Amino acid sequence: MVTMKNSMAPNCQPIEEVQHFAPLGSWEIDVQTNEFRGSESFFRIVDWPPSAAALPFDKVVEVIPAADRARLNKILKNTLQTQEPFDIEHQVVRRDGTVRVVRSRGQVVAGHTCGSVRLVSTTLDFTECRLAEEALHRSQALTNAIIESTSDMVFSVDPESLGLLTFNRNLRNHFLQQYGIRLQIGMSPEDLFPTQDYVDKWRGYLQRALSEGPYTLDYIMFGGSGVLQLTFNLLKRDGKVFGISVIGKDITEGKRAEEALRQSEEKYRSIVLNIPEVVWTMDSRARFVFLSPRDCLRYGRPQ
Repeated sequence: MVTMKNSMAPNCQPIEEVQHFAPLGSWEIDVQTNEFRGSESFFRIVDWPPSAAALPFDKVVEVIPAADRARLNKILKNTLQTQEPFDIEHQVVRRDGTVRVVRSRGQVVAGHTCGSVRLVSTTLDFTECRLAEEALHRSQALTNAIIESTSDMVFSVDPESLGLLTFNRNLRNHFLQQYGIRLQIGMSPEDLFPTQDYVDKWRGYLQRALSEGPYTLDYIMFGGSGVLQLTFNLLKRDGKVFGISVIGKDITEGKRAEEALRQSEEKYRSIVLNIPEVVWTMDSRARFVFLSPRDCLRYGRPQ
């Protein structure tokens, strides 16, 4: 940090070492002269050549977009008036047009001459951190949009308390319309089901997921109002389980169709077995695929 050695105490060697390895720079302003001095690391952050000489503060802040510059000037003015430390996040625009996101924190200190005042600050470049946060937020927003748009009931629970962590609109509406229950984060099976039988059943489902891992089952809803296909999965972070997710797909109509088909096939088979006429079916290659048992006996063919 060559530019500040004359203005700061001799103990700044550790600070210099930190700035050499971290995206952290330091700077100060002489309030009386409006002169700015910055560390090598600061100039590296804003992509300016290091300057051992003092620079006009008004020139340095040109790297900050107009809106952020106005906020910074307002905050620095307030700091000088109140003597309170300042803390601000803002952007800087490098010479090649790339934008960095930084955080500047500082305070008022006594100057080097009697009665003079300085603003001393550090600036941390946390662009990568912010980009990662924004990417995470976009991913979460997309995931939430998908979960909210699906016709399935989706929720997750805490692996220890088995209380609700998240739930989508369909699950919320189902419990409100079917059982008059307004879902809230933290609700346990005891809060959601009126009978101990269902409470025990759900606790067993969730404990099974913890002990065996992902699985799927068909579930008859309380009161027999429908059938859900439940899929249980473990939510993990760094190998540690932090939740159990459950997706409930309404398969009521499918089950009804399966049952109707089964009954129809049984009825058809009963009719075929008892009518006197010859009944058979053939495939596209004119091969018998079905011949009634009575006709098998009549023509001496195996059943």
